[in-house]
Amino acid sequence: MTNIKNLFIPFFLIAISILNVVTFKDLHHDSNDSSLSSSEEEKIENLSKSLLYDLNIKDEESTNNTIVAHQVQTVQQLRQQIARIRQQIRISTVRFNRRLQRLRRQFRQQRIRLQRQFRQRYNNEKSLLQEEIDATRKRYENLIKQATSTVASTTTTTTGSTTSTTTTTTTTTTTSTTTTTSTTTTTTTTTSTTTTSTTTTSTTTTSTTTTSTTTTTAGG
Repeated sequence: MTNIKNLFIPFFLIAISILNVVTFKDLHHDSNDSSLSSSEEEKIENLSKSLLYDLNIKDEESTNNTIVAHQVQTVQQLRQQIARIRQQIRISTVRFNRRLQRLRRQFRQQRIRLQRQFRQRYNNEKSLLQEEIDATRKRYENLIKQATSTVASTTTTTTGSTTSTTTTTTTTTTTSTTTTTSTTTTTTTTTSTTTTSTTTTSTTTTSTTTTSTTTTTAGG
């Protein structure tokens, strides 16, 4: 509203000055008054020009004032916007830090939970494997014991049978010899009985020698 008034006042003053000049010239020509000289007309024109000049200066000052006020308002708006943006940045930073802390806390808890689960599973698997290893070791030891006892019993049986067989063979040989000797003895029965006794003693000695040979075979 003040800007409209400031713009309207110069035009109003210009119109008044023009009307004054026109009316003054009309009166001058109509009355044919020669009392007014050209110097007075020049004074009036100079006065009108000075008025117009003053009005132009005031107009420029008013426009400059409006421009300065507009600039001040713009600067204030920019400052308000900057303050608002800074506040938004501050709020966003606080929210981001809170969210980051929450995510870090969740990640830490998740990592601890995963470590605990991994440790429990590792211990369970380790215990199961240890049990399987112990069972396999016991089974292997039992198999070794069974194999050792079987080999020992088999060796003893073989040795015994070998000894028996050897003894039997020796006995047969001795019997054959005895038979032969008996035949000889039968032939000379009348001659002497002492010879028969000697033959029996020889047979006993042969049996003892055969037993020693059997022990050597068992060791092989």
